[in-house]
Amino acid sequence: RMELHHSKQDVAVINDAYNASPTSMKAAIDTLSAMDGRKILILADVLELGENSAAMHASVGEYLEDKGIDYLLTYGEEAAHIHQAGKAFVETAEHFDDKTQLIEYTLAHVQPKDNVLIKGSRGMALEEVAQALLE
Repeated sequence: RMELHHSKQDVAVINDAYNASPTSMKAAIDTLSAMDGRKILILADVLELGENSAAMHASVGEYLEDKGIDYLLTYGEEAAHIHQAGKAFVETAEHFDDKTQLIEYTLAHVQPKDNVLIKGSRGMALEEVAQALLE
């Protein structure tokens, strides 16, 4: 359930922070990839994947090849695998264990006309990042 909002700074914020699977993350990457302007992808853990979790998160990172993503910002223990696998395919990649630091970094780097897509499992509460961008 992607929700598109525009901030007062003319940033497109696509909030898809209510659920996640590796497949839906890849679909979200395609959505962001097709947009004009800088592309900032914020991904958090997909929860409850079991023993294949690391490989499934890594597959999301590998999917970033040739997608034209400018920033890959990841948050959470499992999302570190997205960071490791995906950092070669993006302009800038940063991983965060702390949501406040993620929010501060995002606010410091976002510019007018940017597109920010936010996606993670409900338990990761990434809507807090969207709220910070839209304040």
